[in-house]
Amino acid sequence: MYSLRITNSRNQTLNLTADESKYQVMEITGLSSPGASVNTTAIYGMAGGVFNSSHVENRAITITLKVNGYNDDNRMALYNYFPTGEKVRFWYSTDAFGAEYVYIDGYVEKLECNPFTNKVIAQISIICPFPYFRAQTPTTRASATSHSFTYNGSVECGAEFVFSIITSTNTFGVVDGSGNLMKLAANITGYFQAGDTVRISTRQGEKSAVLIHGSYTTNVIRWLTNDSTFLNIKQGTNSFSVIDESVCRFGLIYNTTYRGV
Repeated sequence: MYSLRITNSRNQTLNLTADESKYQVMEITGLSSPGASVNTTAIYGMAGGVFNSSHVENRAITITLKVNGYNDDNRMALYNYFPTGEKVRFWYSTDAFGAEYVYIDGYVEKLECNPFTNKVIAQISIICPFPYFRAQTPTTRASATSHSFTYNGSVECGAEFVFSIITSTNTFGVVDGSGNLMKLAANITGYFQAGDTVRISTRQGEKSAVLIHGSYTTNVIRWLTNDSTFLNIKQGTNSFSVIDESVCRFGLIYNTTYRGV
């Protein structure tokens, strides 16, 4: 069994599988792993070619459904929930996820339906620039000087690193198990004060670094050092630790991410 609902840009939600007297979903395509473009170069005298690069494409989801009941009202409601050119959130749940939903954000490419038939069939196309599904409920790891855990998603994901400053400093950071560094270094002594909170987001399309000092919030992404990397949560075992345990603690917030459902 599965469940499907849509939330539009006005935060209105329509459950398309709750009542078949209104809508009957006939088919959904585009739920498996997205395709990729693979760039290769042919070399004379060799079989095949040499790999250059690859790029995962946008996800295209198509929903085909039958409009039941009083066709005109139910058909017109679809225009409200699937406004072409606008952002929607696609929520999906199957037995594999239990009661948990996964979601993906996309933009309505088109909505086609013919009102001049007895059984109105609607087809909705949604283009998703970020092609992976995220778990509805984020995983939160409490503040500590280090974290080690296993990530069960099928694709790596960004996270929000939440640092609690315990000793005034102008530099602090975190390193992962492979030695990759994410570090802030201000040129003002004691710029980060005891009691401050710093939030660094490494999520794709949402990268940021902000300092929260009392009721003030300041953009501090300019203090990221040149050798810093926006650290991601990778498949399998992950480990992160602060550079100096006397300076700060940090927590993690991330949504498990899936290639397909």
